[in-house]
Amino acid sequence: MEYPTPYQKKAHDLNFLLRSQYWSLEQLQELQLEGLKEIVSFARRFCPYYKDLPEINDIDDVQKIPILTKNDIRENFGRIMVPEISHEIEETGGTVSRVRVAKDNILAQQIGLRRFQTWYGVRGWHREAHLWGSVEGATFRHYPEYLWMPVEQLDNRATAEKYLKALKEYRPEFFHGYALPLATLAHYANEMNIHPECGIIRSECETLTSSMRTEIESGFEIEHGLFNLYGSRDLGGMAQDCYKHRDLHTQMERYIIESKNGRLLYTDLMNYCFPLIRYENQDIGELGDSCDCGIHLTTLKPIIGRVLHYLKSKKDLWVSAFIFYLPINYHDIHHNSKIFDWIESFQIRQREIGKVTLLLKPWSGEHVPTDLTVMKDIIQQYVKLEDFDLEVEIVDSIPVSRSGKQISVDTTLLREWEK
Repeated sequence: MEYPTPYQKKAHDLNFLLRSQYWSLEQLQELQLEGLKEIVSFARRFCPYYKDLPEINDIDDVQKIPILTKNDIRENFGRIMVPEISHEIEETGGTVSRVRVAKDNILAQQIGLRRFQTWYGVRGWHREAHLWGSVEGATFRHYPEYLWMPVEQLDNRATAEKYLKALKEYRPEFFHGYALPLATLAHYANEMNIHPECGIIRSECETLTSSMRTEIESGFEIEHGLFNLYGSRDLGGMAQDCYKHRDLHTQMERYIIESKNGRLLYTDLMNYCFPLIRYENQDIGELGDSCDCGIHLTTLKPIIGRVLHYLKSKKDLWVSAFIFYLPINYHDIHHNSKIFDWIESFQIRQREIGKVTLLLKPWSGEHVPTDLTVMKDIIQQYVKLEDFDLEVEIVDSIPVSRSGKQISVDTTLLREWEK
């Protein structure tokens, strides 16, 4: 088995990607066909799950391959994975279905994301700031090379002022974070008249709405612009807007993306330790329009439905709903356990200040523990009793929004700039 494969070597070359993004659509599809043939041949040989894949002669032959669902992955994890390849385990969120996948360690380089970074008009940066979730505990850290600001602590004016003053002093060349916390911090920036200078801001993981963009752009002095990245833990960075800030350009050299009745299907041409071929990640979206920026990579319209929101605690503070995601999505991986393994999806519901109901939907046919004490105790390590009264409810289905999209947080308690 040759590894990295010829296609991987090519598509991990930044200089190559900076040329191929200007190729014609026909040339890019020919390149995708090369990658598709390679990974299908590999998967047929090394993954029992894929032993009956059809021969690929044309790019449209991808449609002959059955769709891979999250439940298929859960039931066939060992038949898809190629353990001889160095890898890391990732678990997706629970907006629709939680599932564990393996990722090829060579992808940790995220060469495609480096291409996106060239679109910012700068060669690189030395000072980074991160408004992000902290898996092993929320701790504010200020080092010469980066500033780490946990979203879990951004629940009051005092913390917002602390973050803003640190950013004002640090003047990060690159600042990235979840969309809603970025908008939250920007709201406080406008309210306190503290406007930190930033070279670039990149919003990730949540839907960046037009109102959030307006708030962020008015709250920070941004030299090179606010960019929107669409990615996931199971697939990586799939698409990003260019300086035109319209639809999101996809990484065609890494992904074949299909939209079937609004359902997005991904074929990852780079992950050989865990081939994801026609994988339905349960995001709802559609292919976008061509862009006149000169880059010919196909586009996606911004993904709708990914917003975490904040919850109102007993102390009348806004607390990021991310604190519920931490134990459910990360505990089993970090502690090699299966306490949350039976949960397919979940929703955090709040109707009253200080009270939260956690709706848990089990996988079909999965045994639900009769005693949820251990699970609740783990959750309470992250969600303090003095902040919330927590109830857990086992349900057969998770309610959807008016648009038909399943949402992770259902709350009527929204701050003005979230509405």
